[in-house]
Amino acid sequence: MITVNDILTQFYLFKARVNELYELIQGAKDADATLDDLNSESKTAEFNLWMYIYAAMCVIMDGVWADRQQEINDKIDSGVQGTDPWLQLELFKFQYGDTLLWDATKGRYYYAVIDETKQIIKRCAIQSTGGITYVKVATLSGDTPIALDSFQLAAFQAFVNTKIQWSGAKIAPPLSLSSDKLNAPMTVYYNAQRKVDDIKAIVQQSFNDYLALALPFNGQYSINKHGDYIEKASDDIKQVDPGIVQAKADGGSYIDVNRVYTPVSGYFERDSSIDFDIMITYVPV
Repeated sequence: MITVNDILTQFYLFKARVNELYELIQGAKDADATLDDLNSESKTAEFNLWMYIYAAMCVIMDGVWADRQQEINDKIDSGVQGTDPWLQLELFKFQYGDTLLWDATKGRYYYAVIDETKQIIKRCAIQSTGGITYVKVATLSGDTPIALDSFQLAAFQAFVNTKIQWSGAKIAPPLSLSSDKLNAPMTVYYNAQRKVDDIKAIVQQSFNDYLALALPFNGQYSINKHGDYIEKASDDIKQVDPGIVQAKADGGSYIDVNRVYTPVSGYFERDSSIDFDIMITYVPV
């Protein structure tokens, strides 16, 4: 709600700007010898009134054009950009279970009601190369990324084909896969004064937190950064030495990780078929 103080503030700003322009016009008039006869000190002298009116109109027009420029900028900012970041934002708008409607006036598809509870795409990665755009998506179970089921993925594909796909553009069928699996053996050297079970709890939590929280969706796994993340979890963890780290797409075969690895699905989970106590060795020092 606009208050009286708001109105007064705007008035004083307007008045100050008008006076500033009036002084500039007055200076230009004084510098012109042909206008020396306009020397009345009366504020109601005709030439003084016209100078003030002109100054006021300049300020008003400046405000009008500023508002118009902002309106143009807003329309540009809300327009279709066609970039990978724009596409990612559009894909997050998908509403599972809702049908897109066509606006013949604006020439675009839309949802009748925006319902964030139906927006199931919670993780999304876009990569364009060789004239093809590749899309990876996942939803969430709690804080854990999971693949869309077949019905959700089919609905999402229809959304992409209907609302997103540009004429002549090529978007590959979106992928929503179960997590890549990680086997990351390591040796943890810890303060011998601490109980090993306490250290295990810290290590296991930070091991999983690196995969779930520290890595962005479709981010590269780094052997060294994983070890550093665990080591920083507690002053009682003195050193973390990685072994031969392996990764695989869900249902695939393990390959050795040479420093970094980009997940096929876009996200990782520790291979739960390998017990933590087998994967990680603890050495008191």
